[in-house]
Amino acid sequence: MISTTSVKESNLNELTPTDIIIHNAIVNLMGKGLTYDSAKRALSFGIRDKSTRSRKRKLIDQIYNNHIKGTEIDKGNSELTKFYEWLGYK
Repeated sequence: MISTTSVKESNLNELTPTDIIIHNAIVNLMGKGLTYDSAKRALSFGIRDKSTRSRKRKLIDQIYNNHIKGTEIDKGNSELTKFYEWLGYK
């Protein structure tokens, strides 16, 4: 279940059902400790066609930027991202 603190004030009703699934997957993966970049790679894993993978990653970025970035879950995750970058992992 998605916590209301993880959703920006923008309304998820403007998203398609598929976009809501992507949103929920991002939030759940980040809630389990994955960085946003790791979550994006996990969600696009297995898409063989480069142009299709690129379009899906852009969609994931759009959903993240419009509905997740700056929320409580993102702020907690940014500290984890900084730690991973310090270790040399990206």
